[in-house]
Amino acid sequence: MAQGGSSHGDERLAAKSYGWQELDTYFRWVRDVGNWMFKMESGSASVPPISSLNKFIGNASARSADEKLFPLTPTWAHHGANNYYAPCDVALRRLHGEPDSVVDYCWKQHLVTADQNRAMFEAVNHRMWEITSGFTQWKINSCEPSIQWQIFDWYHKPMVSWFYVKKAGEPLHVQLNSPDRVVSVINTRLTPQRDLEVRARIFDLNGKLLWEKTDKADAPANSYGKPSRLPSRPASHRSIS
Repeated sequence: MAQGGSSHGDERLAAKSYGWQELDTYFRWVRDVGNWMFKMESGSASVPPISSLNKFIGNASARSADEKLFPLTPTWAHHGANNYYAPCDVALRRLHGEPDSVVDYCWKQHLVTADQNRAMFEAVNHRMWEITSGFTQWKINSCEPSIQWQIFDWYHKPMVSWFYVKKAGEPLHVQLNSPDRVVSVINTRLTPQRDLEVRARIFDLNGKLLWEKTDKADAPANSYGKPSRLPSRPASHRSIS
């Protein structure tokens, strides 16, 4: 997509910027839409903790026998479960399974929003100053009790997104650039960081270590480096130093 695309292209991108995306998408937007970070803000669903949710959805834990999209109801829709929210709900069920309670739904949604918010900022990190110089996120807090677009909820409780945004933005940060499986070291300090040791590990869903590698790396001042790449399909445990 060209940077100077049509207004229709901008409208399509805007619609996607406010909903759930595959993590790779943010990295590709950085590479392919050079002004995406400031053309429009981006955000994603952000369900508050159950302690907040129970304050504005009084029967949050209720469930009808015929509910197919538990726990989404007209009350949830009033508080943000709209068309922008729908892709996140689909992703939650696909990635983490059908919820068996509202508490379970909230915990699973926290996993989804954590990855989303971290990916937005890590995507900007991975080409820092080469393409990117910042990012506009929608938004820090809601103007009413909501399940959408917030880093702090209506009751001023920090969302899980707050902690993952902080992690992605730490001064010296190691991250995975998911489209090409490259491990990057991001250094936003004004001094180079030398003789670093970067360890990458891959585990299966049962917590079994499948692959690991340790690299020595230097991180230039206010820049990024790419010390290693992960294998696409590690068949068994291998250790590389």
